[in-house]
Amino acid sequence: DPAADDHFGVSVTGGGDLNGDGHDDVAVGARFNDRGATDAGAVFVFFGGPGADGQADLVIPGNLTDDWFAQSVAIVPDIDGDGDDELLVGAPYNDDVGNAAGRALVYRGGTGMDATADIICYGDPQNHAHFGWSVSAAGNLDGDGHGDWIVGARLWGVGPERALGRAYIFLGGPGADGAADHVYTGERLDDWFGQVVAGLGDVDGDGFDDVGVGAIHWDRIEGADFASAVGRVYVLPGGAPWSIQPIATVDGTDMDDQMGFSIDGPLPGPWGGRAWLSGAHFADSVNATAAGEVRISALAPSGAVR
Repeated sequence: DPAADDHFGVSVTGGGDLNGDGHDDVAVGARFNDRGATDAGAVFVFFGGPGADGQADLVIPGNLTDDWFAQSVAIVPDIDGDGDDELLVGAPYNDDVGNAAGRALVYRGGTGMDATADIICYGDPQNHAHFGWSVSAAGNLDGDGHGDWIVGARLWGVGPERALGRAYIFLGGPGADGAADHVYTGERLDDWFGQVVAGLGDVDGDGFDDVGVGAIHWDRIEGADFASAVGRVYVLPGGAPWSIQPIATVDGTDMDDQMGFSIDGPLPGPWGGRAWLSGAHFADSVNATAAGEVRISALAPSGAVR
């Protein structure tokens, strides 16, 4: 069971079948759990089915002090073609390739799913990059039928270009490994691009899924108009040839809105799976400061965001 100061529930994920019984399962992160080491973190996996209850069926502990393992978790659709979904876990304070450079770990699903990582992913070997702060399933970005995934490193930067942030794409398939296949980089220093990452489905209708990345400290700079931490959501395309140019952006309205603090999609129903949600948790309403705001966005046939 979770203990004091575990932060059980800091991350949650569901909607996939990890143990191959035909029922969806749930995983919950506790980034400061001490099972493996002090503040190493742990993931609690709950299998669905007729006998589902509140007792974890599998606990995956981190094994390194202060890793923040399970700061982020995601179930990724079958990456290797065996019919079972996988579990993706971020540990942004891991020191393997740099002080708090971070890592993300993939645990293959199946009837024999266990607590041993099958793939370990790294970003750039840079101190304090926080690779793994955010993780998400990315859908099928390259059209090969295998699940892909995305990992954010919100504080990546080089020299004076601090905290631009990066998002790393990993493509599933028989040869899937821990080396990123594509990388997106934030626009400016202190953008925190990669604070949040999300799979959005096929936003532009080209047959390839797309992803969203939040840069919560993105500043609006338009001539004399400057507003800090307005925030921006980038919608980035899958497909071939690969492009790092966004197909859409959603910006906050005012200073400190932090648009992109949450992103989700795709939305079904009247939006046809081609719309997404963007959250700005500090946006002001007419009557209240920092009341928060969520926008529903979609691409018009012209390519404009509506």
